[in-house]
Formats: sequence, C-alpha cells, structure tokens
Amino acid sequence: MARKVRIVDYDPNWKKQYKEEESKIKAILGDNCAGIYHIGSTAVKDMKAEPIIDIMAVVKKLHLADGKLKEFIDAGYEYKGEYGTPGQRFYVKGGDEPSCHIHIFEEKNASELARHFAVPNYLMTHAEECRAYEKIKMDLAEKYPENYEAYTEGRKEYLDELEKKAMDWNIKQSKLGSYMAMGMSMGLVVGCAVGYVFSHMIAGICIGVVAGMCLGTVIGRMKVGK
Repeated sequence: MARKVRIVDYDPNWKKQYKEEESKIKAILGDNCAGIYHIGSTAVKDMKAEPIIDIMAVVKKLHLADGKLKEFIDAGYEYKGEYGTPGQRFYVKGGDEPSCHIHIFEEKNASELARHFAVPNYLMTHAEECRAYEKIKMDLAEKYPENYEAYTEGRKEYLDELEKKAMDWNIKQSKLGSYMAMGMSMGLVVGCAVGYVFSHMIAGICIGVVAGMCLGTVIGRMKVGK
C-alpha cells in the first residue's frame, strides 16, 4: 500500500507519545544512550504536521546500537539502515502509516546532531516561518495526497533553505550566549569588588551580574547581528 500524505493540527498528545517511545528506546540502548530528543515538526508547539513523532537518539558508540537490532524489531520498529544519511541508523514504526521515526547518531557526529536540532529550535522562535512551512506542506498534501515521494520532493528546495537559515541562526545564538556568559563573569567580578568596598556583597553581585549580562548582550548583538 502506497504511503499517503496527511497534515493535521498540532496535537498536545504528541508530547505524551514521545515520552512513551523515549522510555522504550532508553531501555533498549541502556548505558550506551547519551541522550534522546524530540525533533521534527511535532516538537514545535501549535504547528501543523504529519502525525509522526521524530526522535533523535544519541549514543556513545554506534556499533553497540547496531547490536540492538533484534530488540528494536521486537519493539515494533522496522530497520531502514542509513536511509540516505551517512552515520545514521534509521528506524520506523507503523509501516505505510508511520507513527514514529528514530534517528540514531553517535555523539561525536556533531554536524548531524546540529543539523537535526537546528530547524525545530528555529521554528519554535519564528512563528512566521512556521506558518510559511505549514502552508507549503498543506498545499503539497492537497496536490499529492497519495504520492508521498512527490510531496517530499516538492518541499525539498524550501527545506534546504530553511535548514540553512536555521543553522545560521543557531550559530548566532550560540555566539550571543558566549558573549552573555562572558559579560556575566565580568559583572560577577566587578560586583564582588563593589560589594566588598561598600559592604553590600549580595547587592553588588546581583547588580554586577545583571549589568554584565546586559553589556554582554549588547556586545554580542553588535558582533553577530540580531
């Protein structure tokens, strides 16, 4: 049976579904599990999406995850190999009407981890982009309701551009956070000195940290842009 395209309103139960799968994946991976994360459109609150829970599992050693193939199959997952992404182990639950995808990466695969985090993080703070992406998905779903390959190909160009914007934004946010942390550290030192001089240590520290954070934010925005 061909896979159909279905875009639905945001469902608060997606969080619960993610948690249920998360506990199963943790149990299978055991101590090799370094982290499990809800990614993809269902992780973005109030965003229309395909009702498929995308999960990224980060492992310490990929070959140890490969040794858990039987356990994943017994839990209802179908193994799809790298599925077009080198270094990935991809599993699907639900056959032609999937309910869950698992993307497994080794923790040292920084580029793929950053790429999979970037888009949902960006969409969570850019409502206009969410609405634009929703419209593209809904238009394509209406045009290709029973042709998932055409639906996927139709949104590829937009997704590539969205991913680039999201990666750039995440890099800027990381740099801004570094400047804020630097400002807070400097503020803490200055605040301690001021507090010591005026015998109001707590007040001095609080004022220094807030002032340092503000200064770091201003410098960061000047350096990396808004």
